[in-house]
Amino acid sequence: MLRLTAMKMHNLLPLSRAEFVAACHPDGILLPDQGCHHYGLIVQYEDTDAGGIVYHAHYLNYAERARSAVLRAGGIHLGARLRSTGEGIIIRQVEARYHAPAQLHDQIIVVTRLEQLKRASLWLAQHIISPETGLIFARLLVEGVWVNKKYAPCRFPDDVREIITHLSVAGEGTA
Repeated sequence: MLRLTAMKMHNLLPLSRAEFVAACHPDGILLPDQGCHHYGLIVQYEDTDAGGIVYHAHYLNYAERARSAVLRAGGIHLGARLRSTGEGIIIRQVEARYHAPAQLHDQIIVVTRLEQLKRASLWLAQHIISPETGLIFARLLVEGVWVNKKYAPCRFPDDVREIITHLSVAGEGTA
């Protein structure tokens, strides 16, 4: 099993205002030259608890949105794929570590990188960070499995595999 470790953040931060705004596009930004995907958002009132900080479960929501955005950024429309083939990705395991609380109206970037890609499964590292300072709010290690309509693991389609490989620095993470 993979371990949750610190992602190499060199050359990723800080982000300029324009880079943050671009990452806030619903598809985020796929950065194959950096081996990652950026998905930006701003913490809303509904995301916070009575203490004014992001409720812990919302970090999982942010990461899920970013994973969906990765596929959209690569031209993969998962909803259409599910309807036409019955295939899709399910999450088998999530390991989360919370480091610092994000607060109302904080800017956040979810950085997604491929840790390991196999025939029908993958491991993604997702760091939820401040685009201005690099402060890590949360780190996740997520295992996903590509399944058919009977929920049995099956091989990633070539087009999906190609997009996923853009989430790693050349040669890293693919098996």
